Amino acid sequence: MKVFLIPNPNPPYNLMIRYPGYRDRARPQGLTDDDVLQAAIERAKEIGDCPEGSPVYVVEDSELPPNHDFFDAWEWEE
Repeated sequence: MKVFLIPNPNPPYNLMIRYPGYRDRARPQGLTDDDVLQAAIERAKEIGDCPEGSPVYVVEDSELPPNHDFFDAWEWEE
């Protein structure tokens, strides 16, 4: 399943992971997973979680480290 990564605009300026609500019971029928992902990204921008102009990186959750020993410790590079 795809997730998106955004830089945290507040200290400690780390990298944040956002998981779209793919399995949400309120998900409208007919929306693809890509539609849900895009809606989650747009919502993050609307509420200021992802400031306009901030980079957004979409990855498969399987690409993330298997443990979270360093949760909230990743840094955005480039």
